[in-house]
Amino acid sequence: MHRVFKQAFLLILFIPGWSTPLYAQDSLQTETESVLDVRIPDVEIIEDYASDSDFNYQSIPENPESFAERFLYQLYMLFSFLFGNPIGGFVLRLFLYIAIGSLILVIINQTIGGNLINVFSRKNPEKSFSMNIGKEELDQLKLQEMLEKALSNSDFHAATRYLYLITLKMLNEHNLISFSIEKTNFDYERELASHPSSPLFTKLTSYYEFVEYGDFEIDKRGFSKVQTLFNSLKSKLNNG
Repeated sequence: MHRVFKQAFLLILFIPGWSTPLYAQDSLQTETESVLDVRIPDVEIIEDYASDSDFNYQSIPENPESFAERFLYQLYMLFSFLFGNPIGGFVLRLFLYIAIGSLILVIINQTIGGNLINVFSRKNPEKSFSMNIGKEELDQLKLQEMLEKALSNSDFHAATRYLYLITLKMLNEHNLISFSIEKTNFDYERELASHPSSPLFTKLTSYYEFVEYGDFEIDKRGFSKVQTLFNSLKSKLNNG
């Protein structure tokens, strides 16, 4: 009896109408009554864009052959990057600010006679001396007295400057150089290149430029080396 009851239960379980569905219905399915608006572009507009060279992305640009063409091409690519890129635009503006700032500093430095370093280092501008002088001013300056005064004040920076001017004046008097406000120290070195005193003058010029333009500190011991070079140069000129 128990076996018959078990078979009847299994038969009822496998009847399709009584079986439990093994899948879940899609709860995301929703009904909608909206109508899709399908837009078809105008054929003439498509043809206009297709015939425009600006929208032809399949063409390969010609490779520039000459140096000028390559330079202009690279310049074009650079400006395209700078103006079309936020980072490039920032770099360009930064470069312009630095260039403008440098130009302003140069103008200020020329206006105050090249003493901009003294302004920031709080040096007394009354003690400054401009090297931009002509031959007439050079002849009128009492350089030897100025040198002795600088040495008495232990101002070896100014003493180096005055001693170098004395050197230029001495070379000009010996007709070895032609002193001019428009010339540089390098011009004087070239004029003196064939003279035996040229190596001494080159070393003396190096000391002067280190102190004057490099703003190197010079003490009594350092000035003694400059003084030795000057005396050797003076002796060679007098004996030559």
